[in-house]
Amino acid sequence: MVLCNKIIIITILNSHRFLFAVDIFTLDSVSCDYMKKFSVSVLLIGDKYVSGVKDESTGKNIVCALPSDVFDCSSYDVIPDDAEAIRNAIMLYADTLQRDVIVTAGGTGLTVTDITPEVTRSLIDKEVPGLAEAMRFEGYKLTHKALLSRGICGIRRKTLIINLPGSSKGALQSLEVILGILPHALGTIQRI
Repeated sequence: MVLCNKIIIITILNSHRFLFAVDIFTLDSVSCDYMKKFSVSVLLIGDKYVSGVKDESTGKNIVCALPSDVFDCSSYDVIPDDAEAIRNAIMLYADTLQRDVIVTAGGTGLTVTDITPEVTRSLIDKEVPGLAEAMRFEGYKLTHKALLSRGICGIRRKTLIINLPGSSKGALQSLEVILGILPHALGTIQRI
């Protein structure tokens, strides 16, 4: 049995202006009844990570932040800001290896090489905008820079793909926002 410690409720206040409110409730005694450990692949995306200019702490911190009683991080890769490399990695983990979750970090900003959301969008069957909206909204409370993250979340077959920012702090804060709802989302996707 897995304990879910957060539930996110999103209310659209005015759809014409795209305003929304997010309430996060901590529930210590809510159980999710998902006995399965969910398999996760973490992709750290960025030319600077591949070349060693930036350290890989973001990816490693994501792996450490995933509760081991709920998630089994079965793979961790560092790949360049290259559409084909990103596409191939996502297709490998979603289609061939059938991971439950793919978490990407990096390539969600505003530079010309930041293409992770575009590649992800081209591969998903269905977008899950509430997750990305919640991450940006909560991140905005800590720094206005969170509004510049263009990450998306979506489903390819039975795999949930989550784009996180490349900064370790931003990635961990974003992951924390959605971590509590992920077992329910994955159970729904997989009809557990």
